Amino acid sequence: MTSFGIPAEQSDFVQRNARFMEVLPRLTERSNQILIRTLTEPDQAHSVVFYLGRLVIEDFMEILLNCANGYGMAGLKLVRPMLEATVTALYLTQHPEEAEAFLKYHLVHQRKTLKIAESVGIDLSDRIPQTQQREIEEQYQLIRGRYRQVTCPECGSQLADMSWTKKDVIAMCRELGLQEVSFALYFYTTLFIHTTPTRLTSRLQETTDGITFKEGAQRSEADMAMVGAHACLALLLEYHNRYFDLNIADLETELQRDLQYAWT
Repeated sequence: MTSFGIPAEQSDFVQRNARFMEVLPRLTERSNQILIRTLTEPDQAHSVVFYLGRLVIEDFMEILLNCANGYGMAGLKLVRPMLEATVTALYLTQHPEEAEAFLKYHLVHQRKTLKIAESVGIDLSDRIPQTQQREIEEQYQLIRGRYRQVTCPECGSQLADMSWTKKDVIAMCRELGLQEVSFALYFYTTLFIHTTPTRLTSRLQETTDGITFKEGAQRSEADMAMVGAHACLALLLEYHNRYFDLNIADLETELQRDLQYAWT
């Protein structure tokens, strides 16, 4: 019978991260209490923040699954979108008026899909009728000015619609007081998403036979990813408690105490 998962790695993960396993049930209980509930606030900003929280807990479980089986590099790759979803949710609690811009950025992606398909000779008319394509273009032209535009330093041309907000993730982190977090969990982890020299050389090692590829589990990377994932989730739960007026007493103290205890 075919099975998935690596029991030996799971056992090692539990053993070396015994303190994390001790606090995990409490973290799970708080996550369910705060995020797995019926949303009662009807406005747009609360909805976006709430459901971004659902994405974050899903990201956390994906990272845990990979890291518990020794796939630390996969865990690091997944930390970046988790951090981005966390920061976006936190930022929107401070700027609820930008929730609409976040949602309408979907039009940018729709138009980009059409333009890229056109550039490579793919006709999407059977899936997206021409009338709908024209409507997407018209709506895009109405909203494009609200998104961040970047000037190419070499040719001076405008690179349009680079983000749903005029601030990049680093700027949002700086505003939220998360500068150090942005460096460790956003910039550094980006190096493992794309095909970079860093991603390649991190998987190579020198031996007596020359350069070889590192085989086996990436345990140190797995634990590094779990620290980042735990920190993101704790931060998100703190903000949700305040933003949604859940009034869970001493939650911030509990989450920070468990985070420090698990990974010190």
